[in-house]
Amino acid sequence: MSSLYLDYALGPEGSDPVQLACERADVILQIKQRLTKEELELRMHSLLMRDVEMPLVTVLANMEFEGVKLDEATLKGMSEGLRKDCEKVQSEIFKLAGTEFNIGITEAARRDPLRKNEVAR
Repeated sequence: MSSLYLDYALGPEGSDPVQLACERADVILQIKQRLTKEELELRMHSLLMRDVEMPLVTVLANMEFEGVKLDEATLKGMSEGLRKDCEKVQSEIFKLAGTEFNIGITEAARRDPLRKNEVAR
């Protein structure tokens, strides 16, 4: 939204967290001043805020304050299941394609002869 309303790009994610938080707060305040109530209602953002976001504020604040407990064993099991599913899908893709290739590379990069070594496996 900062680029749309302010023609401004936020700093990169790896930057100083305090600086990023200050920058985001400043951008939010500037955007708030530019958005009118009518525009928000036209885009149905008021309904989203009223019906979804505001009811969650208390829940999210409590989660942030208290923290959340994660079941590491369950997460590891889910991770292993997803890994196996990904390997199965990848195997099916290779079988359908008749060859192995880097699935994660974009079509544009596949066509770029300078990146040919990155594509082949």
